[in-house]
Amino acid sequence: MKFRVLFKVSATLLLVAAMLFCAVAAQAEQTEAEPVTGEFDREIYVFEAGKDVYMLVDLKNTKGLQASAAAELRLDDGVVLAKADIKAGDKRVKFSFTMPEGYEVKTMASVWLEGYSEALCECGIALIDKEYEGIRGNYERDDMMIAITFDCAYGETYTDYIVSTLDSYGICATWFPTGGWLKTHADYILDFEARGYEIGNHTQTHPRLPTLSAVKVYREINAVQERLIEIKGSPSKLFRPPYGAHSYTSDAIARYLGCEVILWAIDSSDSHADTSLTRILNRVLNNVKPGDIILFHNGAPLVTRYLEPILDELIARGYTFCTVSQLLKTPKVRPLKPRSFDSNRLGTAV
Repeated sequence: MKFRVLFKVSATLLLVAAMLFCAVAAQAEQTEAEPVTGEFDREIYVFEAGKDVYMLVDLKNTKGLQASAAAELRLDDGVVLAKADIKAGDKRVKFSFTMPEGYEVKTMASVWLEGYSEALCECGIALIDKEYEGIRGNYERDDMMIAITFDCAYGETYTDYIVSTLDSYGICATWFPTGGWLKTHADYILDFEARGYEIGNHTQTHPRLPTLSAVKVYREINAVQERLIEIKGSPSKLFRPPYGAHSYTSDAIARYLGCEVILWAIDSSDSHADTSLTRILNRVLNNVKPGDIILFHNGAPLVTRYLEPILDELIARGYTFCTVSQLLKTPKVRPLKPRSFDSNRLGTAV
């Protein structure tokens, strides 16, 4: 009787031991199958050289670590920015460092863990350049070239008129659409490119960028870049901040995404609620100079009244026209034949 009891107890203990062994083995197998992974806490960081900063990485699967593992935060050229020890159960690691001098506006940082042959994760760094102010024109030219631009945020009522008018003069313009405009007017973008026009980026939702976090600014600009790739196969190299409102941070992010920040030398005021035909004409014709970038809007109600008189007068004065990128590159552009100019077409205040 005692032998039977002992046999049953032994069998039970063996069964429990076997189950524990299987559980441990399964846990070990699971740990081996799930290596430590990491992800930066945001899509992009914006830093200024010489400043003390930090980057945060969220971790997964660290419970399987038998001991602390050394981690390094490296730039894409291999320079180690910071080191940290990751222990079993850690869910986040913080790398603190001073951003070094001498790097371009765009660089990448990645996290490398001891014993791993590949980086756990990587993240972009946009570097602030406080000497960069954006571009309002090119005043190193020795000709009469200017660039006219149209911001596209609302509707297409006058777009066909603008295109037809520009074509009749043989003029190429630069267009800055928002993501919202692209959503319903993608066909225009392909037509613009076929005509030799240039396409810029005017953010997804037309916000005032200085009021947004760096991550939100990145999303605003990058969303349009991605949409342009879907439509025409490539992103823009030109970015215009809504309202002309920009900051060191937004400039750094735009340049990180491959864009120059394009402002304007002359705001025609065609989108202002209290504007008039005379005001628009005076602002442009009384202030224009060679190398200028001029701001218009494709949704301006008065565009059908001011565009041709302005073009006629500028041509009569000897100005020639090109896209923004052409203006910055100082290309050879065919001059336009001046048309007869009638001062009565300038109209009166409305």
